Amino acid sequence: MAHRSGNFAGLESTSDIEETPVLINGKWTKENDLVATATAWRKDTERPFVVKVKYSEYVQKTIRGDITKFWREKADTMLKKVAESQVL
Repeated sequence: MAHRSGNFAGLESTSDIEETPVLINGKWTKENDLVATATAWRKDTERPFVVKVKYSEYVQKTIRGDITKFWREKADTMLKKVAESQVL
């Protein structure tokens, strides 16, 4: 759909370990998390759209609480896909 608009000018996705805020027992602290950033450009806007997503918020788990196969084996790719879908 982005390409069909005629205004799509590019997409970039990266990931890194970043300190992110976490609420634990009613108190905010920072912990390391895998974070994916997606940036999308349009020809008709001055600035790009940017979205960051955290692994801890999007990792998929089974009913027993185990991380699913794709998220266990390809966490970086899966998280980038989440960021890209949100930015688009």
